Amino acid sequence: MDRRYQVFVSSPYEDLQEERRAVMDALLRLDCIPTGMELFPAADDDSWTLIKDFIQRCDYYVVILAGRYGSLGPDGKSYTEMEYDFAVEAGVPAIAFLHKDIGAIPSGKTDQSDVGSRALAAFREKIQRARHANPWSSSGELPGKVVLGMLSLIRTKRRPGWVRADVVPEEIKDEMLRLRQENESLAKELAVAKRPEIPEGLENLAQGTDTVKLQLLCHGETESRALPVEVRWDDLIRVVLPVTVGNGATEEAVWSAVSDFLKRVGLSEDFVEPYGIFSWNVSTNDVRVVLNQMLALGLIEAQPNLDTRETRWLATPYGARTGSRMVAIKRLASA
Repeated sequence: MDRRYQVFVSSPYEDLQEERRAVMDALLRLDCIPTGMELFPAADDDSWTLIKDFIQRCDYYVVILAGRYGSLGPDGKSYTEMEYDFAVEAGVPAIAFLHKDIGAIPSGKTDQSDVGSRALAAFREKIQRARHANPWSSSGELPGKVVLGMLSLIRTKRRPGWVRADVVPEEIKDEMLRLRQENESLAKELAVAKRPEIPEGLENLAQGTDTVKLQLLCHGETESRALPVEVRWDDLIRVVLPVTVGNGATEEAVWSAVSDFLKRVGLSEDFVEPYGIFSWNVSTNDVRVVLNQMLALGLIEAQPNLDTRETRWLATPYGARTGSRMVAIKRLASA
C-alpha cells in the first residue's frame, strides 16, 4: 500500500525561518506530511503537552541547527532540545542536520551570549554522539540533504505511516469506524466534564460591588496631576473582559481600555478646564493590579509568546461566560 509519512521538523525559529520553509517544501515533494512549531503559536505548558503528543504520533523527527540555541523552556533548556530529547525517548526515528561552520554564519543569526553558545555546543555534541548528525553549509543545499537523509531513514527504519482510506482492508475500516464513534462519545463526555464552573477559593477576593481606587494620570499644558478614581470591580471587569475574548489582548490594549473607562467616570469638565488637560492614562502598575485580580478570580489567563516576548491575556471559559452574563439583556420585572 502507498504510504505517506508524517515528519516533525524541529529547529530554533528566528534564524532558520527560510530554511524551515524550504525543508517543509522538500518533504511535501517527497510525499511526506511535515509538521512543526508553526502549529503551536504559544509556548506554554499546554502547548508543550500538545507538541509531545504530535511528536509521539509522527513517523520521523528532523532537527536543524545553525547558530542559535533557541527559545528557552521553564527549566532553562531550549524547546528545540526538549523536542529532540522527547523524540529520542519516545523511540521516534530521528535525523539531525547541523551547520558545519558556525563561524561563517552572520553574527545576527548566532547566539551573542556565552551561555547560549555553550548550550548550543553541548546540544550539538549530544546529537553527534547519538550518530544522528548530517552536516550542511548553505540554505540552498539543505533541502536536498534532508531528502536524501529521509530516504535513507525511511528505507532502514520502517514506520506505519498514513494510508488512503479507499485502499484499507474492510476489517480495518470497520475497526476505524468503531474507534471514531468511541472517540466522539468520549469527546462529548470530556466536553461535559470541562464545562466551566465557578473556581474555588474566591470568597476572600475583592470582586462584584467591592471597590478599588486607581490613579488616572492627567497631563495638562502646564502640569500633570494624579486623579484618584474609585470604581467597582464589576465595572472594571465589564470593560476588560470583552477585549480578552477570542484572540486575547496585549497589556497595552487592556491599559487603553481601562484608561478610557477611568476618564469617562472620573474626569469632569471642572477638572479639565483649570489645568488644560489634553491626555490621560492609568498607571502601568494599576493595570497590572487589575490583570492580577482578574487572573486570581479565574476570569483570564496569560498566554506568553517566547518568540515575541509578549504576553496576551485571554478570557477563560468561565470568564467568557461571566462577561456574557454581565452584559446580557435582563428580563423585565413582572408588573
